Amino acid sequence: NPSNLHHSNSSDLGDYPKLRKRLLYENGIIQSRPFQKQYIFYPKSLSMHFAKSFREYLLESLKDLAPQFDSFQLVPFNDTDKNCAYSIYKNISKAIDDDNIEDGGAILILPDHIIERGSVLKNLHDCVKKEYYPKLRFQCVSAAKLQSFLYSSVDNNSNIIYNVDYKKQRIFSSYINNLLYKFLILNSKWPYALSKGLNYDIYIGIDAHDYYAGFCFLYKKGEHIVFDYENVPRQTGTYRNEKIGASTIRKVLLRNLDRHIPLHAKNPNGIVILRDGRSFGEEEKALEIVIEQLATKGILDSRTIKKGVIDVSKQSLFPIRTVRTTNGYSKYSNVAAGKYKALNSKEAFLFNTGYPFHIAGSSNPLHILQRYGDTDFKKVLEDIFHQSMLAFSAPDKSSSLPVTLKIVDTLIRSFAHQTSLVDLEQDDKEAFENYKYN
Repeated sequence: NPSNLHHSNSSDLGDYPKLRKRLLYENGIIQSRPFQKQYIFYPKSLSMHFAKSFREYLLESLKDLAPQFDSFQLVPFNDTDKNCAYSIYKNISKAIDDDNIEDGGAILILPDHIIERGSVLKNLHDCVKKEYYPKLRFQCVSAAKLQSFLYSSVDNNSNIIYNVDYKKQRIFSSYINNLLYKFLILNSKWPYALSKGLNYDIYIGIDAHDYYAGFCFLYKKGEHIVFDYENVPRQTGTYRNEKIGASTIRKVLLRNLDRHIPLHAKNPNGIVILRDGRSFGEEEKALEIVIEQLATKGILDSRTIKKGVIDVSKQSLFPIRTVRTTNGYSKYSNVAAGKYKALNSKEAFLFNTGYPFHIAGSSNPLHILQRYGDTDFKKVLEDIFHQSMLAFSAPDKSSSLPVTLKIVDTLIRSFAHQTSLVDLEQDDKEAFENYKYN
């Protein structure tokens, strides 16, 4: 079993998910460096009092996680053109220009009066994120959702404030916390790290999405994690959405490892690429060249460093489930997280989401296959499991994916969308024509 958790007292293990979340709030995130400037963009159809109250709720929760955080600057934008998403986008852009905003993080409250137009709200959401990433990183929330939690009242000084409906306080607290976990990831603020280093010093998660390839570099214990991306040409053929050329991989690996190894992983003992889905041989070509080039610079020793390319699949042609028998009312339950089923010396199913985590149904394992390299496969399995324990987006829950692939999946969706401003404008024109003739 690759999990060290199984050596713990079983009663303590059952409390692990809640304990991890509690320790995060007791100690705060591990990174103490300052945040970039942060903003809350809100539509003028909402009152400034509403925006200020929302900001106070955010700050109250965020300061528990990151005491060094300062505040959010409120930025209003016009949304008077009902159901016109392109116009609202232009007004958001105008607010950015008027306030001379160049970079940082932002929470965007999307106006609720365009929700009735189906995918339009999502297209607006996608375009705002895509057009400004990475300089200005947006996290979006719905005005309608926020309004379902808050109601207006007047305080002792005759100021209008918004309070949380007491029946919805627990749900609202969970909603705010989940928003802030994503906000921290978007700002590269990692909540916690592993207590011990992985078996191999450097892991690199790689995935492709539309016209982009995403890369996540994890060093040692995970105290230093770096996300990067690159535009890639649209491929043709059966696997056009997954294949990334060796030249692209080599370029991204070199510009990161050249800079980060001397800072975060001197004399690394291994570099392992985790490929979401299927690798195509391009990864190993790039890794071989990068190792030789870094060795020439004296950054690592190519004679001793271990290397590997591992395919990590959420689905398999041979689906598998496993259970354990119990003496309780239900005869079966999920196996403990960290169990694996080896098919051979280079292939296994790994269960990351079993006990002590509570999930509906049976655990869905990852299919792990070592395509290339001389790394010890069992040590890689152990490292993948430990990476899955870095569940930044939900500290009290489980994560099937290792954090290097989870971060790529989370962040690349911030900008890797096919929807463009031209599509947004055309959609509004079609909506106007339908309204005019109907």
